[in-house]
Amino acid sequence: MEEKYSFKVIQNGQTQSSRVIRSGAAVNGQAVVIKAEQAARYQLINSVTLNSPAKLALKKKGNDLHVALPGGDVDMPDIIIEDFYAISGNQLQGLGQSGEWMAYDTASLVKKPDNAMAKLSDPVGPDASAAVALASPPVALLTTFDSPWGLLGLAAGAAVIGASSGGDGEGNGEAANTTFDVFKNYAKADTTGKVTVPTKANYVAAGVTFPSLGNDVKEADVLDSLNRVVNRQEKTAVITPSQLQKLADDLKSSYTVILAKANGAAAEDTSARLPTAADYANVGVMLGSTGKTIELMNSVLVELNTNQVDSPTKLSNIATACDNLMKLAAGTSGVSVSPADLLALGIKINNQNAGITSSQAKTFSDNLANLLSSLNKTDNLKTGEAVDTQAEVQALFSLQVMRSFNDDVATLDKKTQPAPGLSDYTHIGVKAYKSLTDTSDASRVTLDTLTFANGVNWQTALNSSLDLQASGTNLTQAKVQQMVDAYYTVLRKANSTTTDNGRYVYDLNQPTASDYAAIGVTQSDAGKSAMKAGATLDLLNDAIGRLAATAVDTVTEVQALEKAAENIMAVGAGNGDGKATLGISYSSDNSNAEWLNGFQALGVQGVTTHNLSAMRKAIDTADASNDGKALNTVLALQAIVSMYRINDYADNESLNPTPSLWDYQAVVVNKGHQLTDVVAFDGNYLQAYTDAVNSKPNGSAHDTFTDTQLTDMVLSFNTILNEADGDKTTDLTPIDPVKADYVNVGLGNGSNVKADIDKMVTDDHLVKLFTDVIGGKSKDQVNTLKELNDLAAILSRIQQLVDKTPTPSKAQNDDAKYDAITNGRLTVKDFQDLGLDVSNFLSVSGSVQTHRINSVMDNFIALNDTAVIEQLRTLQSYINSTAGINA
Repeated sequence: MEEKYSFKVIQNGQTQSSRVIRSGAAVNGQAVVIKAEQAARYQLINSVTLNSPAKLALKKKGNDLHVALPGGDVDMPDIIIEDFYAISGNQLQGLGQSGEWMAYDTASLVKKPDNAMAKLSDPVGPDASAAVALASPPVALLTTFDSPWGLLGLAAGAAVIGASSGGDGEGNGEAANTTFDVFKNYAKADTTGKVTVPTKANYVAAGVTFPSLGNDVKEADVLDSLNRVVNRQEKTAVITPSQLQKLADDLKSSYTVILAKANGAAAEDTSARLPTAADYANVGVMLGSTGKTIELMNSVLVELNTNQVDSPTKLSNIATACDNLMKLAAGTSGVSVSPADLLALGIKINNQNAGITSSQAKTFSDNLANLLSSLNKTDNLKTGEAVDTQAEVQALFSLQVMRSFNDDVATLDKKTQPAPGLSDYTHIGVKAYKSLTDTSDASRVTLDTLTFANGVNWQTALNSSLDLQASGTNLTQAKVQQMVDAYYTVLRKANSTTTDNGRYVYDLNQPTASDYAAIGVTQSDAGKSAMKAGATLDLLNDAIGRLAATAVDTVTEVQALEKAAENIMAVGAGNGDGKATLGISYSSDNSNAEWLNGFQALGVQGVTTHNLSAMRKAIDTADASNDGKALNTVLALQAIVSMYRINDYADNESLNPTPSLWDYQAVVVNKGHQLTDVVAFDGNYLQAYTDAVNSKPNGSAHDTFTDTQLTDMVLSFNTILNEADGDKTTDLTPIDPVKADYVNVGLGNGSNVKADIDKMVTDDHLVKLFTDVIGGKSKDQVNTLKELNDLAAILSRIQQLVDKTPTPSKAQNDDAKYDAITNGRLTVKDFQDLGLDVSNFLSVSGSVQTHRINSVMDNFIALNDTAVIEQLRTLQSYINSTAGINA
């Protein structure tokens, strides 16, 4: 039956590596090959029974030790420890039934074995093999231990084993009866065995001034550090006070140097020397010799805070991490960097020294060389030059963070791999433009210095784009930089409309099709070159230019805009029925929800389920040339939609929604004009437009108005309302309404005297009089056609009087002429409605009042044309001249 064994390498009291080996590993081509380390212990234990084999088949081959697991063949070893016999202090150990570590007598292979477990036929010489027993008791005892359970009978074995563990045959330290025995026993001792650990009291008793590092390092950690130093000494080097005191003094001096460099975020004191390998050894930390371990160790040290290096354990973890990284860089077989190693090096994700996953660490280890080249770095990796600073390692890992995040196939809100922060982008050398008008590399700035309007989260935006970039080893610094530049351009173009006319401000810094591709926005319909054709790209840019940056700070939002723009163009290229002949990319050609969401995303208002089909037909009709040029702005689309809504209301105001100000604005601005700010704040304007639309006789098939007619109506009504400033004495407006303005607003529509009004408007003199009348009105007195028609009807009656010939001897009594005009003779109210002072009429009554009014009408009849009455003051003079009529 296959069995599993745990094989650990212990050095300096720390586990350097741990592996699981299955019996028959060599046969399966899975033999473990490692290189021996100085004073290392190699521990083998059954993973299930938690005991070690009572005996092992071992073979010395040159300086290498070959090990066969139970049931295996030593000529096909499961474990090979290279240079085992070339390095002193090595032990192959196992765990006995009594729970203590024992040594396999590997030394017996360098001479003829004396124990009965060895075969007499085994060769004697440089290479030899034998069945070697666990521990070193008399051979006669070992012959009975054919199974591990036999070890339980060793009553006296513990003492022997303890001596073996101590390495000097002087006992386990518990029986020490001299001041320095505790140190001598601890020197070169297996600290996992039963050996007494020196205490502070032991050092004091030995005459040592115990080193103190104040609040920087706790006393327990100082003791741990000093004991580690003692443990590495020869026994003869710890038997005098001066020897121990020097170790203590060196520890304090070297740890002070180390602490001085661990200043975290503070600027490095370059005048202070860097720790040497001897300094680290003086505090109980041994550095590896591969590559540039000391350079990396010191670089990491400078980036850390004091509390991250205030114990030998923490320093040892950093040293181990540096050693592992250098070996990995050098291409040492079987070496990898763990999450713990990276954390020990001070490596961060999103500026936090936490959250590193095993997946990130493994991929980092597997692709170190590729990460280096992907950052466009050319430093030598095998010599350690490429990773001999913490910043270099951080840059490599930050790129790996981006790759791991990208490779996590879950949606953004469900990813298990940590999200990169702006600091990670900075670590790999990515910066942003200073502005869209200064795109030189020299003026680039770090990403964390950028701010965007409306609270855009720059990190979220970039990571939404990063998730769509090339995966795995194809993600490079250059691609990330291109992505950042592109998204910066998109966000900076957002919200760049003007305030007066709603037109998007075009300049030379428009996002290109390549920019959108760089952030991960793809063409929805792969069979149509929509983005390259121009119209779709123009519409997309126009929409983004009008939207707040928060509306485009994820690629999902931008992609939705692209898809909407592409579908608009596909419909425009149709056959006039509102259905696309090709290029449609929504899930269904009649999917209302997708269409409505698309219009809304682009910023087009007023499309509903009720009018969607008609809107699409209108869009199809508008793009008569099928090139998209009539549809390439949000304004153009809004004008199409708004024209439909306005004509819809003209057809039936009781069933269809009332057009909004933005409907009229879209049409007018799209025709090349603008609406002044006052229009937006004064409701009289919208009231006037609505009444004009409602009053116009209906057309057919939503063609009551053309966009030109509607634009003329709006602009003309603006001119009329602007004239109505309430001041009849002074004309405050630079432009007076003219005949065309009254025609454009539909003057006469809805009136029962439309023909008379139409005739009146053909008279330029009366038009001027009409304008003078309006100048004395307030806007709310002329913001409907009825109000204008009522005033125009009075002027048309005056016109009829002018057209008549006076009857001789009928002054103030030409009743036939007075009554012949439409709706009869003029009244006090008529003159009052025109804005005239009628006190001369109101001061009298009866026939006197009638004669005075008739006198004014006689003046009109006496005129040959209307040129004399272009202004109200002439009419007022007629009224004033009646003061002498008293009968």
